[in-house]
Amino acid sequence: MLSINASPSADFVSWLAAAGTSLMVSTGDKLLTLGVDGSRLVVDELKMDVVMGVAAGPGRSLYAASRWQLHDLRDALDGAAGPAGEDQLLINQRSHTTGFIGVRDIAVDGRGRVLFTTALCNGVATLGDRLNFDLVYRPPFVSQDVAEERCHVTGLALDEEGELAYVTCAAETDEPAGWLGVVAEGGVVVDVRSGSVLARGLSLPSSPRLHDSQLYVANAGTGELLRLDRGTGATTRVVALPGLARGLAFVAGRAIVGCSMPPDEGPYAGLPIARIPPHKPRHGLAVVDLASGTVEHTLTLEAGSGDVHSVAIVDDARRVGIRWHNLDTDGYFVLENHTD
Repeated sequence: MLSINASPSADFVSWLAAAGTSLMVSTGDKLLTLGVDGSRLVVDELKMDVVMGVAAGPGRSLYAASRWQLHDLRDALDGAAGPAGEDQLLINQRSHTTGFIGVRDIAVDGRGRVLFTTALCNGVATLGDRLNFDLVYRPPFVSQDVAEERCHVTGLALDEEGELAYVTCAAETDEPAGWLGVVAEGGVVVDVRSGSVLARGLSLPSSPRLHDSQLYVANAGTGELLRLDRGTGATTRVVALPGLARGLAFVAGRAIVGCSMPPDEGPYAGLPIARIPPHKPRHGLAVVDLASGTVEHTLTLEAGSGDVHSVAIVDDARRVGIRWHNLDTDGYFVLENHTD
């Protein structure tokens, strides 16, 4: 039985069906799959130990970060239908121990490397053969590789060639825990190739993404989806949402943006969206028309849902199932007949 209620707006399901994709959403300690069966929204749920970064990979794969591991899930169906009519059935194949380093965003680059942000170590890392991870990038204002959270790295974006292009941070600081004092308006977007800060004055910028050669960022602390000029860093507001905006993906000219209840305690309590909460805060997803900036559809998540951190698209799959090997479950597995 699901521990979370998902309530779609009137046309959300028909829109998702027409898009021909499924959505993956990380929220609190749950990884959700959202798909369609006829005219019905189908939700599958996997409980994890604080899931944040999520990204679809090549070959029907998915990567998800829990508190101290990065998990590699693969489709076990190979084109066949699943037991409940799934197009894909994702099963955990490998779990790589990263340590508790705060993996908030993941991407697979053009060389097939899994890249992920680490808030604790102030940079971007990849999986290591000998160590828990290998740092491949740190912002120019951080002076050393150190396990000491300084700038609070929140997101990464790849360019059209699949190379690391942009990184978002809560602050431009080299001081231990320095980001905490300026989180409300100290956020930056870093241009990796130029080695310079592209945009300043943001509020917990997260989930940077390139779409149709344009750069978008979820400005979490104000609840806004922003479009950034890649040359000047000038920002244009696409839409303002009634909550903490994190998690961003695109389908057919629409942005799917995560939206969480404004925090009333902890390090994010000083954000603008928390100091002056919206009249009717929303928790879930918003489907935004990029041309008009209007919210066309919504999905409300209720009953035990933590913050929405990531949104990922599973292409060409109307329904995706997910299974996990846990000591407290039935030890699900898939068996194919290769002996006849």
